[in-house]
Amino acid sequence: MVGALVGFALLRASTSLGIVIPVSAACVVAYSGFFVAANRGMLQRMRPALRAGYSAMWLSITSVAMGSSSVLVGVVVQHGGPHAYGGLCLAYSALMAAAVLRYATQRGESIGLATELRAQFDAGRPILSVVRLCRYVLNPPAAE
Repeated sequence: MVGALVGFALLRASTSLGIVIPVSAACVVAYSGFFVAANRGMLQRMRPALRAGYSAMWLSITSVAMGSSSVLVGVVVQHGGPHAYGGLCLAYSALMAAAVLRYATQRGESIGLATELRAQFDAGRPILSVVRLCRYVLNPPAAE
């Protein structure tokens, strides 16, 4: 994904379709793999009884995040000048590389829930449930 995004950063208006199409295809393939890996990783960390709820929240949050980031990218490109697009591709590349390094340096996988996270969902407090989900996904507890 990092390589595909760097490829996008290097594209110019005069770049031929023979280069644009493989760069675009590489990004689609890499993103698909990343999305599947992220969703699988999230589901493997969940207790089976909570997977349906987590999946619903995860998909809702990631959909809103993807839509919001698309709007933000459009605003930055529209108002950021001629180098904004390449800069965004490089910034996303750096974020992706940081995420990979963060994952690669974790000590071990965990499928157990920490005691304080056993009661994840409170229908009366959906914002708190979303915060718990984000905290749990971004910083999963150590194995019990």
